[in-house]
Amino acid sequence: MLIAHVGADTLAEQALKPLREIEVDLKYVNAIEGKPTGVSMITVPPDGKKGIILAGNANNIWTKEDITAVRDAIAKAPSGSVLVVDYEIAPFIVEPAINAACERDFPVILDPSPADRVEQNLFSQVTYLVPDAGEAEKLSGIKINSVDCAIQAAHHFLDRGVKNACVKLKDGGCVLINHEQTLHIPPVPVDVVDATGAGDAFAGALAVAVLEKRSLQDAACFATAAWHGEDYRGHIFWDETFVLPFLACRFPEIARSMLLYRYRRLGAAKILARQHGYKGAMFPWRSASTGREETPRFQFS
Repeated sequence: MLIAHVGADTLAEQALKPLREIEVDLKYVNAIEGKPTGVSMITVPPDGKKGIILAGNANNIWTKEDITAVRDAIAKAPSGSVLVVDYEIAPFIVEPAINAACERDFPVILDPSPADRVEQNLFSQVTYLVPDAGEAEKLSGIKINSVDCAIQAAHHFLDRGVKNACVKLKDGGCVLINHEQTLHIPPVPVDVVDATGAGDAFAGALAVAVLEKRSLQDAACFATAAWHGEDYRGHIFWDETFVLPFLACRFPEIARSMLLYRYRRLGAAKILARQHGYKGAMFPWRSASTGREETPRFQFS
């Protein structure tokens, strides 16, 4: 579910329609009369490292009465949920949200953006802190110009109560540490085209990994792969079928191409199933242009 505010305008429907179509629970998204929906202007230079000018607008308009609604929403969330929160809403809403999640024993993933709003007294309740290098510098006072500096900043956050500190590095990859282990997940070299949404993708993928109860290393690798997207090298996964209803509505040509790809590979998939003693068709977990299995036996992200 999503907890947020939008304006009572046409931009609100543009923002919410895609989420509604994939059945995100939006009952805790409120439209604020007289305020516009939040917007951002994004510039992407040739190096792909975007710049953003953000106007939070309605998403900055919260009242003390909203605290009760936020706590109630989290109290009613399914068991085993994960709270992902940032500071692009009013800071006084973040604290009760984190408190409510802790009361339910939900893991809390805090994206400390923008860093100048962050209340570090809440760090003891944070399961995963996921700043980028710039945010880590602002919050720790440590300039992040190397992996060792990122590790030093992560220790700074552990010392203030964070259970797992993850610093996303400027050129990809991350450092993720807790009191038991230190992990550096390096990036695979890739030509950056557009970094828009990278941080959100990281936090979202990390939340999925936590929900799936993956190990710390697996979670870090999965989130890093989502962040810069090079790891899967354009491979097609079998589970694209789960998003076909969404693609068919929003991007029908992409959905058609995926279905045709599977259709062309159906004969080979039936043969593969028989070779393994199964009926029906057995498609690869990961495949590319040839359709053969591309999943490596070992993978280091």
